[in-house]
Amino acid sequence: MESDYLKLSEQYASFLAAVGGVSITVLALVLSFGSASVKEGSNSESTKGIARAFLVAALVVATVSCFVGAHMMAETAAFVSFHKGEVSGERLFLLASTNIFIAIILVLFAIMLLPTTSGMDDAASITPISISVFGCVIVGAVLWMMLAAKYRMPAPSGWLVILPPMLLSVLWGFFLCIFVRSRKWLLSLLFIPMVVFTVSLLLYFAWTFNKEGGGKVHDLDILLFSLTVTSSYTSLVVAAKKTMSVTKPLTLNAVNKVATEQVIQPDRE
Repeated sequence: MESDYLKLSEQYASFLAAVGGVSITVLALVLSFGSASVKEGSNSESTKGIARAFLVAALVVATVSCFVGAHMMAETAAFVSFHKGEVSGERLFLLASTNIFIAIILVLFAIMLLPTTSGMDDAASITPISISVFGCVIVGAVLWMMLAAKYRMPAPSGWLVILPPMLLSVLWGFFLCIFVRSRKWLLSLLFIPMVVFTVSLLLYFAWTFNKEGGGKVHDLDILLFSLTVTSSYTSLVVAAKKTMSVTKPLTLNAVNKVATEQVIQPDRE
């Protein structure tokens, strides 16, 4: 399956820059208006704080991933254009496209938490929709990755090269789910590896940015791409399970609690 990686890189660079701008805007709004909503109700403060911490971290990492990815895509487009068809740019595009998978799922993860942290009255009815979108995108992205490894960007060793990263990611998910009880530790173990992967792929991209490295993908490229995507998705699934479970009582009871306090308060005065 042949593709015009010059055109794809140009379009994805603009797309990632736009998503990064949206992430910064939402992050600014959350930081500006989130503090007041967290203070409403002493019992809901810690619960909302947990969800808000994951929301802010997801938007920060998504913004970094977007702008790093936009830079890598722009460099890929310039590289292919400079060599005027002598190289396909397939390998560089693959490394740069990792940021697309990471940024989009982080934004969807943040959107899934946004109704709860905003204190919406009908957050409980919106949450299943956002969870469904989040899950469908994960399944679709993993399937796309498998098909791309088999047909679009086949590795020299075949598409089975993505199985070890997928297995490691599943084991990582079990570790997070079973052994990591503290949500503060989960927050660190979730987002710090994503930042490390993003920076490492950028350095690897720059280190191999030459004419020989602008051709077909290598096994190592597919391994790094698959490991980054699948481990990040597995971590986010575990984080979604734990954060949504802790915020579920809040979405169902917060409104009644606040209403009760408003009725009782005048009597005390």
